[in-house]
Amino acid sequence: MRRPGDEKGRGGADEASGNRGLMVKKMMVTCLMGLMLLAQLFGAGGAEAACAKVSLEIPQSLTMERVAFDAKLVLNNGIPDAALENLRLDIVVRDESGSLQDSRFYVRKPVLSGVNALDGTGTVAAGGRAEAHWLIIPSPGAGVVKENGVATRIGVDYWVGAILSYSILGKEETVAILPEKITVNPMPELVLDYFIPYQVIGDNPFTPQVEPPVAYPLGLRVLNDGYGPALKLKIDSAQPRIVKNDQGLLIDFKLLGASVNDGVVEPSLTVNFGNLASSQAATASWQMISTLTGRFIEFKAAFSHASDLGGELTSLIRETNAHHLTRMVKVNLPGRDSLLDFLAHSDTTDQDEEHLPDAIFESEIPNASGKLADARSPVSVLSPVALPGRPTAEAPSVTLSLPTGQTGWIYTRVPDPAQGLLKLVGVQRSDGVRLDPHNFWVDQGVDEDFNKSWLLQLVDFRIDAAVPGDYTVSYENPAVDTTPPSSQIVFDGPHSGTSPTYLTPQTRIVLTAADNPGGSGVEAMFKKSSPGEERFVPAYPFNLEQGGSYTVQYYSADRAGNLEAGKSASVVVVTAPPTISAFSVTPGSFSPQAPKEVATSRAVQFSLAATSVSATLPVEIAIAAGSSFQPGQIRRTLKGTATAGTPLQLSWDGRDGAGKVVPPGSYTARLKVSDGLDNSVDPAAPIHTATAEIRVSVTDWFTAAPVDANPDADQLHPRVSGSRVVWQDRRNGVWDIYLKDLSGAPAVPAGKLSSGAVDHERPAIDGSLVVWQERRSGGWEIHGYDLATQKEVAVSTGSGDKERPAVAGDWVAWQDRRNGNWDIFARNISTLETLQITSHERDQLHPALSGSTVLWEDYRHGPGEIYSFDLVSRSEQRVTLDPANQSQPAGSNGTVVWTDERDGRREIYRRDPLRGASRMSYGSGDHTQPALQDDLLVYSDFEAGPDDPNLSYRIISSGMGGRLSNDPARQEEAAIGTGVVLWQDNRSGKYQIYHAPFATESLPIAAEIRPGFNLVAVGADLAGRFPTAAGLVAAKGEELGIDRVLSLDPLHNSYTLANAAGGDFPLSRGMGLVIYAGKAGSLTLAGSGETAGYNLVPGSNQIGILSVPYGYSAHDLMRSIGLDHVQSVRRFDTLTGLWQTVALRATETGSELVGLNFAILPGDGVQLFMKDRVDGWAP
Repeated sequence: MRRPGDEKGRGGADEASGNRGLMVKKMMVTCLMGLMLLAQLFGAGGAEAACAKVSLEIPQSLTMERVAFDAKLVLNNGIPDAALENLRLDIVVRDESGSLQDSRFYVRKPVLSGVNALDGTGTVAAGGRAEAHWLIIPSPGAGVVKENGVATRIGVDYWVGAILSYSILGKEETVAILPEKITVNPMPELVLDYFIPYQVIGDNPFTPQVEPPVAYPLGLRVLNDGYGPALKLKIDSAQPRIVKNDQGLLIDFKLLGASVNDGVVEPSLTVNFGNLASSQAATASWQMISTLTGRFIEFKAAFSHASDLGGELTSLIRETNAHHLTRMVKVNLPGRDSLLDFLAHSDTTDQDEEHLPDAIFESEIPNASGKLADARSPVSVLSPVALPGRPTAEAPSVTLSLPTGQTGWIYTRVPDPAQGLLKLVGVQRSDGVRLDPHNFWVDQGVDEDFNKSWLLQLVDFRIDAAVPGDYTVSYENPAVDTTPPSSQIVFDGPHSGTSPTYLTPQTRIVLTAADNPGGSGVEAMFKKSSPGEERFVPAYPFNLEQGGSYTVQYYSADRAGNLEAGKSASVVVVTAPPTISAFSVTPGSFSPQAPKEVATSRAVQFSLAATSVSATLPVEIAIAAGSSFQPGQIRRTLKGTATAGTPLQLSWDGRDGAGKVVPPGSYTARLKVSDGLDNSVDPAAPIHTATAEIRVSVTDWFTAAPVDANPDADQLHPRVSGSRVVWQDRRNGVWDIYLKDLSGAPAVPAGKLSSGAVDHERPAIDGSLVVWQERRSGGWEIHGYDLATQKEVAVSTGSGDKERPAVAGDWVAWQDRRNGNWDIFARNISTLETLQITSHERDQLHPALSGSTVLWEDYRHGPGEIYSFDLVSRSEQRVTLDPANQSQPAGSNGTVVWTDERDGRREIYRRDPLRGASRMSYGSGDHTQPALQDDLLVYSDFEAGPDDPNLSYRIISSGMGGRLSNDPARQEEAAIGTGVVLWQDNRSGKYQIYHAPFATESLPIAAEIRPGFNLVAVGADLAGRFPTAAGLVAAKGEELGIDRVLSLDPLHNSYTLANAAGGDFPLSRGMGLVIYAGKAGSLTLAGSGETAGYNLVPGSNQIGILSVPYGYSAHDLMRSIGLDHVQSVRRFDTLTGLWQTVALRATETGSELVGLNFAILPGDGVQLFMKDRVDGWAP
């Protein structure tokens, strides 16, 4: 959405600006469905039990991908002293004619940041920024234009705008936000038809034996009657749940598995249809059993759509229907598919007691007509003109005569003349047409007196009224049945594992059996569970109510007297949940957002152990924001599998489920250890899950705290050696020197070191020696304190001020004015030798000591320069040679850094043996006050403004770095100790000394490879491991899904290709390498601090940048090469998939750099367009 007038309001709102965006968002949506069934079951115990009714439901969820639009509005209140109030924003959707179309879209309540509401009560604070996101979901018909019911346009354009109103300083404003165009593509509209048989077969309680349940299908046809495809469509089913059983009938219903489009039945309750195109259908079926014979006298299907996604308005399910299934048959007409179709009684609620079929629901829309009605064919039920005679072994074929004259599909059923004793093998119409084997069958059932019955049934298609009505029904004597049936044990309820299977006392154990094809049929099933039963008994469904280990033996027999060889199953009945014996987290706090070069914990390890009867224990750790666990605040869930009695560890990297680092704060982790035996169907069942909680903290990786808080007095100039910190403190009315050991060791003496009612300032410390400047006798002198001997030390007294002492080992250096100007002096407190290091008539100031080297800023040449003096060789050296001012030197282990103004503002430089001076800091503001220890540089950063210094750091060898502090107060004068940074900070109103744990580590230069195009640097490490591109593809091709790599030949302006099929070229340090990857991953490129030099030729160059300073940018790179030599630089941003470019543009007065001044990071590949040749360039 766009605001008019350069995105500005009118009148008092001219200082408020905003931006907008509309993006397509793919999301998975879920519809909840419920199948409600009323079963009339046959139970023993008289007529009342025979008519027992049980209600059950089968919960299901349908999910698919759909498209919505994410509308974004950013509102910046540029007025520093007035809030925007009474904010209201109304989304407006119009079509291309300008007509309102709001009713075609659902706009979800916005997600807000920086504003509390947009309903007329919202407020954006003075100088504040607000952001709002609306999810806009089109209704199914919004992507199609129809005339007279016929689609005339597929894909419709709409314009989404808004009306924004607010008040400022009492003045009301209304702004029309210009609309953005969106294109709504056609969507699916699904029709779901469910099918279940009217009568199902299980045990008949009116027979002495236990009959096995016979599996039957719960069928489904999904038809897409919309103009768009249904994407990633799947349906998950739960097990049937009995919701009403007033008479307490012992009955179980169980789904055994599922199949899609007549595929193999898999032991899963999920059917995955994939993508379903417009005007296409798909079928599925779940195999189901009932332990008792009965009838589904009612069958209903319903669905609900999430209200927060638009509910019925945006639902892509048009309707659900329920039907009684007669049989899955085949519509074998010309041009039809080979899938089975549903012969069904379409109305499950009518009063047709026979429940005879009246329609065939086809598995497709035939002949590509696109009409939903064509996928359903009517069926005529015919009564026979003459019943067939009884077949015999000598005359196995009989004639069935049906009325003639009907056209289309016909159906009939008659008592099976063979009474199930012979095998039905074929049906042929008298005109020679043989019926498809799927279209005739014999069904076994029970009659109204609960006796077994067999019905012969068939369906046939009559193309015209002349088709004859006589059918020859052929049987054959079954072969002598010598094959026993096969039994199977089914656990209806919570269970897990095999050999043994773990279950609960509530788990129902059901035995099923099936005879061989063409066999005589299963007659009975038997079982024995031990301990507990001494002999085999009829295999009714049963429970094992006592905990412990059992062996269940079982077998079945068929009607021919064949007995199955006994089978057995080992089961363990679990009566108690697992016990959590240990749950801990290490460390207790961590900083996942820390830069990778900072030495800190970026992940935590949860350690746990649990005991249980079950050997395998599913584990889940849900991590929620807050100091107490709230399910609505869950940010991440970790899952694993533990072995009882064996410790398990799960790691959390501090990211949420979307992969984003969570903000700092307290988090509560709730551990759930299950034995897999919780009963989701029965909430009242015993719990089989143990829980425990533990808290973990996500902290800022740079956490500031006062060293010795005293809010009533200022503290200044911290210095540190190891963990011992000194500073000057005014809590006693004068400046005193204080000491504190951050390791927790007691300070000796405790706290205050200096004595006397005079000022003591500018302390320095190394080891056990603390020195400072002290005002005695009217001038400044250098004094100190030896922590080892606990005695004061007089370093330099007498005439002339002596200031700014520095100390290293036994040497103390300071600036001294005894000769009328500032000179540098040094004294060895062990030998008592005093040296006058400088004697120039101009000033030398601000000494620093590093080992035996004294550094200072020297004004003998006019502007400041950096000089050094070696206390061992007694030699002086000029460090800098530049007409600009250099000041504030610092050194460590031979490295020298200082503040330098040669670039027009203050920057940090260091001594470089090759180039003389190398720039360390980059950015938009001044960088001063360097502190250095070993490889770590910390300095004051004025990028937030001249009155808002912050601290930044840089690892000298690698160039990695970043901002340390962001408080709007002043953080300055950093000092570096062992694993700690200190500074003076006035955030509380008074300057206080703050500290924060901080350590770094050297890491190799690596690139985060993303799917698609990547442009990276090649370092010596990568080239050493893979001398050629083919070697890289071979070694990393599978891990990163590398399709190909390319190198640019700048002399011929052409690319060289290498992939698995061939092509190769050598890899060398400093080259830029294009990698086309299929997977995300990390690729190590170079060692920490590695650099390269480049020979750049006119035209296109593709190079790899290795180590560069923190803050280095495209402008810095081009100026480093020289604007007379380079025309442009560009870098590919893998996060956005876009090129970032900076180029030189000619102006009337010269030239200027245009384009986004993007950051250049170690490991980046860049493309340079050069005007002429430059040899030996390095960033």
